Amino acid sequence: MQVLCSPALSGGLPAQPLTSPAPAPLVPAQPVPPPLQPPVGASPQPPLDTAAPAISGIAQEHQTLLHVDGSWLNEPTSESDQWLRCDASGDNCQPSPGATSDAYMPAMGDVGHTVRVQEIASNAAGPSAPATSAQSAIVTAAPRAPVNLRPPTISGIAQQGQTLTASQGGWTGSPTGFGYEWLHCDSAGFHCVPISLATTSRYSLVAGDVGSTLRVAVVASNAIGTSAPATSAQTGVVSAAAQPPTNTSPPMISGTAEEGLVLTASPGNWSNSPTSYAYRWRRCNTQGIECVAISGARLSTYLLRPADVGFTLRVKVIANNAAGHSFAISAPTDVVVGPAPSAPAHVMVIVEENRNRSEVIGALDMPYLNSLANKYGNTTKWNGVSHQSLPNYFALISGSTEGVTDDGCENSFAGAATLGSELSLAGISWKAYQEELP
Repeated sequence: MQVLCSPALSGGLPAQPLTSPAPAPLVPAQPVPPPLQPPVGASPQPPLDTAAPAISGIAQEHQTLLHVDGSWLNEPTSESDQWLRCDASGDNCQPSPGATSDAYMPAMGDVGHTVRVQEIASNAAGPSAPATSAQSAIVTAAPRAPVNLRPPTISGIAQQGQTLTASQGGWTGSPTGFGYEWLHCDSAGFHCVPISLATTSRYSLVAGDVGSTLRVAVVASNAIGTSAPATSAQTGVVSAAAQPPTNTSPPMISGTAEEGLVLTASPGNWSNSPTSYAYRWRRCNTQGIECVAISGARLSTYLLRPADVGFTLRVKVIANNAAGHSFAISAPTDVVVGPAPSAPAHVMVIVEENRNRSEVIGALDMPYLNSLANKYGNTTKWNGVSHQSLPNYFALISGSTEGVTDDGCENSFAGAATLGSELSLAGISWKAYQEELP
């Protein structure tokens, strides 16, 4: 319908007729297709999935995973869920017993695996085929307080004065800190009690530990909590502190105290296991006192020298081990004597008869005889015992005149010991040279 209006305008001019805008042509609405349904009169069909279910949440032990429903045709009236444990690749899946709700919390057995969820929709026509989600990420273990895998150990020497050191051992859970407690145990490693204030990784053994063993208990901690203590094996039985050697019998000197010969020192006996010995020879007076160290004489043997004649010697032995050293001194030797004179190859006795000493010793007409007397020796108090010659010869060779008082040749003394018979018995040859005798 159109409505025309002709109002008068100023100026008396007739007004033009006004026409309302023509209405827009009508556009028929596009029909919305109804959901896909079975044809009219067809049998009802079970639900059919158009989008698989999904999983949301963190794949970690004790974290909650949620089932996100898939999409279905044929108007499901109900649905059921089943969570599946699969290998790391999402294959070889098996139902997780009792896991049939919309939420699932992975347990320790799921660690290292993946998880899927399986959904079945139902309507009056029956259940659908299962629709299965993609696999989750591999399930990781929940953070835990550390757990011991390998017990701590103790290193060091179980001896008074030594320091023991504890290792941490091996742990799960990436510990961020460790605590230590040293334990004092009996010799078999039992009946252990904590040692007051011994709470670091190192412990210095004291006298009270001697005869006992020790253990160490270690706890590990992280942001989740603190572990149970892990205890080491016991140490060996703690021994007393090492002591320097102690002499139990003094050093001794063997050998003859004579210039040119060698003396030998034995170290004597010592306790506390000496590891080495040192020697210092000393020259002393005849009583073995007022001793002076002999420069350079530092071996277990000593060659006697001229300076030692008239003195005695002692040796000072110094015994050493890791704990220190101590010394002991031998008894003195005999007084050192000069070298023994060498035995002469020959012994000659020259008798000048019927002359006074002054007629021979110093006589200018006997130069050779005097040279022998000066080089070797001559008697000063060897006087005749009889006026006749023969008794003097008997006295010279046998020590007795044998009762002879003259120079007669008819005397015989069978069995009388003489210089000649003694030399013969000793296997030494001899001769006599007599002037003007048959």
